[in-house]
Amino acid sequence: MTGNEPALRTEPRQQRARATVGKLKSAALELIREAGVAKFTTNHVADRAGVNISTLYRYFPDKSHLLHALMQDFETHRVTFFIGHLPTLERRESWPTWVAEVVEGLAQIRRQEVGGVAIRRVISAFPELHALDQQSSLRTATELAGALRTVAPELDEQMAGVMASVVIANLTHLLDMAFEDDDRGDPLILAETVRVLSGYTP
Repeated sequence: MTGNEPALRTEPRQQRARATVGKLKSAALELIREAGVAKFTTNHVADRAGVNISTLYRYFPDKSHLLHALMQDFETHRVTFFIGHLPTLERRESWPTWVAEVVEGLAQIRRQEVGGVAIRRVISAFPELHALDQQSSLRTATELAGALRTVAPELDEQMAGVMASVVIANLTHLLDMAFEDDDRGDPLILAETVRVLSGYTP
């Protein structure tokens, strides 16, 4: 599958079906957090969720589609937070404070989302997850570029786009680095992320 394909084979319409999909996702995230993706199978997920494997396959054709759905949920949360925080970037002088708040907010999402850290760690092994990551980065960079032109009107559209892309690429990479070996996020790397990006004032 590609990053643009739907993760769900069948879209749950009734409350009971939505609850079942939620149980399957929760079980999958718990297993990923406990044992990583290497020992993560659809059979294990169905057992943990307390449903028949055929029920799982009704919604997720395979492990790849289930991982895709989990990544979609995580990315939606991440993008929603980022875009929702853009209005607080009111002027150029707000940039360092805004950067610190965004880094902490995104770090908190990784800490609080069950399996969120593990999902980010397996992106490189699954091309479809990498595609979703790229889509999220493009969307956030586009939104950030618009905000940069608001606080720094002298920036032309191309330069604002380049600056936003650089910020998002570095922010994502440095957060991944901070959580690579530490589920809480390495505080030194997080602090350095803030310092580096704060210096990139528009």
